[in-house]
Amino acid sequence: MNVSKQLRKVLTMIDGVMVPFPDKLYPKPHITHEDESVLVEWVFPMFRIGFNLEPDPKESGWHIVAGEHLNNVTFSERLDLDRASRIIMDLLVHNQLIIERAGG
Repeated sequence: MNVSKQLRKVLTMIDGVMVPFPDKLYPKPHITHEDESVLVEWVFPMFRIGFNLEPDPKESGWHIVAGEHLNNVTFSERLDLDRASRIIMDLLVHNQLIIERAGG
């Protein structure tokens, strides 16, 4: 599956998962094209959540990166597009918990 097909699939899943969440917590993601890859990322004051989509889908992945305020936690994993909606939902739930705990 090429990068544009992966991007369409991920954006469709994001749109479906984000319906119950307020726009103020989950703005539209930043989408960056570099070479043959695409980065889809939300940038928040204390952390980032994103997906990197590569020409070889086996190299595509997702990540969450927190700043010093949250102890510089970083986690990333290969993206399985068949499970992407679950991963997106998990990231959004964790995002909401982080915001609430940080008083945002």
